[in-house]
Amino acid sequence: MFTPKIFLFVFRLGIAITITIWASPVLSQGREAVKDASTIRIGKINAEVAKLGRLQRIVNASRISGFEQHESGLRVGQPYLGTGQLPATSLTPEAFKSILAKLPTAATTGVAKHESLSTNRVRRADPAVAVIRRDSPGWSDASAQSEREGLTAIQRDAVVAELNPDVIENLTEAINTSPAPNRTQVSMSGQNDPGIAASSQFLTVVGYNRIAFYDKATLNLLQPKPGGTGFKNVIGAMEFFRPLWDPANTDNVNTHLNLPPNLPCDPGLEPGPNPDETRYCLDDYYDLRVAWDRERGRFWIVGLARNSQARGSGKSLEVLQGRRSVVVTAVSASSDPRDGFYLYWWPAPIEMGFCNNTTATLCEGAVEYRPGDAGDYPTLAVTEDYLMVGIGVANVIDAKNKKNSSRYAVMHVYRATPLAQGLASGCEDPCGWSYWNIPDFNGNPLKHVIYPARQTDGAPVSKSFFTRTTGDKLLFYAIDEPRSDRKYPLLYSAHTVLDRTRPSGSADAQNNVNDAPLPGTSDTMKLENLGAHVISAFYRTGMVYSVMQDCMSWTAAQSECATSIRLVRANVGHLLQAGPNVTSGDAGALATPSYKELSNSAGSYYLDRTFGLRGPGDSDDAIVYYGNPAVAVNNRGDMGIVYMRAGSDTYPEARYSLFRYDGNDILKSRLLKKGDRNLTGNYDTGGAELDPDGETFWFVHAYGDAGKKSSRFIIAEVKP
Repeated sequence: MFTPKIFLFVFRLGIAITITIWASPVLSQGREAVKDASTIRIGKINAEVAKLGRLQRIVNASRISGFEQHESGLRVGQPYLGTGQLPATSLTPEAFKSILAKLPTAATTGVAKHESLSTNRVRRADPAVAVIRRDSPGWSDASAQSEREGLTAIQRDAVVAELNPDVIENLTEAINTSPAPNRTQVSMSGQNDPGIAASSQFLTVVGYNRIAFYDKATLNLLQPKPGGTGFKNVIGAMEFFRPLWDPANTDNVNTHLNLPPNLPCDPGLEPGPNPDETRYCLDDYYDLRVAWDRERGRFWIVGLARNSQARGSGKSLEVLQGRRSVVVTAVSASSDPRDGFYLYWWPAPIEMGFCNNTTATLCEGAVEYRPGDAGDYPTLAVTEDYLMVGIGVANVIDAKNKKNSSRYAVMHVYRATPLAQGLASGCEDPCGWSYWNIPDFNGNPLKHVIYPARQTDGAPVSKSFFTRTTGDKLLFYAIDEPRSDRKYPLLYSAHTVLDRTRPSGSADAQNNVNDAPLPGTSDTMKLENLGAHVISAFYRTGMVYSVMQDCMSWTAAQSECATSIRLVRANVGHLLQAGPNVTSGDAGALATPSYKELSNSAGSYYLDRTFGLRGPGDSDDAIVYYGNPAVAVNNRGDMGIVYMRAGSDTYPEARYSLFRYDGNDILKSRLLKKGDRNLTGNYDTGGAELDPDGETFWFVHAYGDAGKKSSRFIIAEVKP
């Protein structure tokens, strides 16, 4: 049997520090349950003692004087679920009614100048139109509004001019459009998969395989500390994670691959200068994700590493059996990324390298591993208790044989605080565990992408959440907080029903979307890679906010449904108090989970909104595709969604939309950066994050840049 281990590498002032740690046992499905995916098994898997990792930390040459405390200025989350009531203002009731009469509603908004809205899906606690923000600093004090959305002069004019219709129209337009960014900055080029994280002083931006650090005050690239050396910016992923594979480390990651004898990988040699001897070592570090951990004041960066020569449909089965993939993780030693990172790795698929064969059959004595299993598309969240990394596992041998290659989704969970401290005080057993073969609503194991919900609540949260879509269900899972009387956290489940009507002609029509057409070519911008699964999720105050792609036939002029953005807010509060409907202990079979359907009544604050087709600046007959969204939610409950758009007359561009916590509907979109070049790759992610001030959003996304002849990222700071 095989027990996954975490391997950690720390380097400090040239001194190698050896730390020994076992990763936890895993939650697993027993072999006897392979045909009955509704049964989960949990138990400690025995293993022979193996050599453990050596730890190194990347730092500059300046001495680390100690770990900084948590970022200052963090605010405790405030209740935000309003009633739609408006505050007293200096406007007369008659004047206010006149303004409201001019404001568009979801049912009357035209599609020519505002994103089309699916009007049959909105359920809210109070139907009152509350488009004037009650937290705005005073309609009775125009000067206090001088720095908020440019409305002061309009408001003053509206009163002085006794609500002149032209003034009201301008006011209406300003109120119903997402506010302009406070600041923007172009970032790295030639990358996809953008992500962003923000501390009180710094920004970290990641792409597919590059990392950049920024001074938040200036939005310039971060420079080394005075007198410091060794800090590199911008840096490639393989270089950043070098201590994990460095040939100078005799226990590096490439010593743990268990490759077939015919696939050479000498872990003591540099890959580049020795291509024959290192051909099948891990040489591709990619799919980076990033998060800011306000609980511990740390940046986390997660990605995957694989041996690129053991992938691809053109490779033989003898080569594909040697496919290996691991999760690589970095956590900053302090709130300042220049102080270095603790680095970790662990296998992406369960029991990686347990055996080798060319038939992708279960290894004798293994719980799950079949040669050819490989991880893909990592997802990341850091909660009050846990580091959560979701992985989709597929089998490359099955893919070669044109079989269904999707195997299972796995959620790797580790105690976050010990890892953030570099295991200075060890790690409680179990330090980490993995959930996989998790039953969906019908008892079938989850596959593909599962997404943990990021959390920024100031108050303690007793559960950590992850979510994904299956058919017409949006599924929610909650992991219990650590408890001394239970070795493994309990797992809870719930779902809500989505209207997922789709065009016919597909075996999985409910999860299909379409790639976006592009100007002047038959090529497309790829949106189909993730289908209609959850792409981003955020937890706040009893709510999980999820965004995904949708496919909508908005007009009769469409030849196919157009990929759009779907936003769902679901009240998962009962999962915070109710007893578990999936139980777990230290061993034994687990019952099939009984899913509780979440309420979508008005009082539940449930919201389900799809938007797309066209927006401000588009022609009246434009059909534009929206995709690759990300969502963040601030302390009031304002929702910020960033995404890409493209169409037959629209080069790939970056936009965002806000949904006020007390608003009647989503605001018109704001152009973040217009594209002037086509992009045809997979831009699977967007970056949306909440600033530690609890109010401001940070966005990053890609657009087509003719000057760079590639993609480029644009960063934006947006204060609702």
